[in-house]
Amino acid sequence: MHRNWGFSALAIVATLVTALPASAEQMRVDGYFPAGNDEAATLRSLAVENFSGEDGPRLSLQVADALRDVRIDGRPWLSVLVGRFGRDADGVLQGDVRTRVDENVTMLRRDVCVSYDQYDNCQARENREVECLRATTVVRPELRLVRRGGQLVWRYSQESSRGAEFCPGFDDEPDFDAQVDSMLADFTTQIRYALAPAHESRSIRVMGGRDELPRPLRDTYRQAMRQTERDPAAACAIFASLLPQAPGHVQLVHNNALCAEQAGDYAAAEQGYQQLTTSRGAQREGREGLARMAQYRRGRAQIEQRGL
Repeated sequence: MHRNWGFSALAIVATLVTALPASAEQMRVDGYFPAGNDEAATLRSLAVENFSGEDGPRLSLQVADALRDVRIDGRPWLSVLVGRFGRDADGVLQGDVRTRVDENVTMLRRDVCVSYDQYDNCQARENREVECLRATTVVRPELRLVRRGGQLVWRYSQESSRGAEFCPGFDDEPDFDAQVDSMLADFTTQIRYALAPAHESRSIRVMGGRDELPRPLRDTYRQAMRQTERDPAAACAIFASLLPQAPGHVQLVHNNALCAEQAGDYAAAEQGYQQLTTSRGAQREGREGLARMAQYRRGRAQIEQRGL
């Protein structure tokens, strides 16, 4: 699909290079994270209407496909109904998607030919300011999820934009459709996670630091750190054996809590993370761990409420 915006424009693609920290030992943990909306998570079937607006139908198709693909323990989470079958759905997702382009004149520097030969070939160029266009593509979906009886369950209102600059006669025309596609994909992801739980795996940093350990334990601790990624079970066994010998050691408390989280023992993990919230040097890790525990519990509650 080609959009006739009434002008041409060049998207300036900015490559953002994020400096990453030096590699550190990490441990993989996973669990069920909840849908953003608890009431939406109770719906067993959903009709996704054709959203209005130029880009509405595309977003509605993407959202329907994303929700249809949700699997919990290998089983579909939602029945996504279409057409006349949608009348039997527990809820209906409806709405509108507005797309607009804001444009402004701007001055940018380009290499301009200032001298031509008799054959109209450029002989000399100068870097000068020329009149250009700055265009911003804005997409704004406004969606509502309502129960079959008309009760409002969830409302979604977001706005996203992508910018482009173009100097006629100097730059190629940008791909505005690709910009819109990118924004629709972002909206689809947000909507999917708002309406259905998800199983996620994350890498959490294992805390190093042996300075406050009794000296006889340090080599063993270092051995455990080296095994965290290739043999986490062995590393966790070592951390567990060391904790009674240094019960107040912050890094050991954290790593044992992380091991408990990986094993699915959320009660033990929660106890360890709670201890960290009052410890120097690991309060943030303690709060983050407790937040994950709360998310796991909420996600599991949503799933169990459905009998899965």
